[in-house]
Amino acid sequence: MRDKNLVIRECEQLLSRNQDIEQALGFLRKNNFDKIDSMLALEKILGISAVRAKKLVHFSKTWEDFRDQDTKFHDSLEKEADKLRKKGQL
Repeated sequence: MRDKNLVIRECEQLLSRNQDIEQALGFLRKNNFDKIDSMLALEKILGISAVRAKKLVHFSKTWEDFRDQDTKFHDSLEKEADKLRKKGQL
């Protein structure tokens, strides 16, 4: 596996050459970055918030094959958190 910092620098160069976010995310994924790594890379490269990076990755064409699965997981966590709140445990 390639050094993550090197991949991030190469991705930054892609974006500086007017490549779009989808191409950058595809490049990251092709270089074994998972969704979280991709979010962190976008935060660093673009200087954006974690929330913005998450949205860019989650709603991207590059990661659409994980979207339903991740949405269901997120929803299940929210339901469990609501249960804990109602019990006063959160």
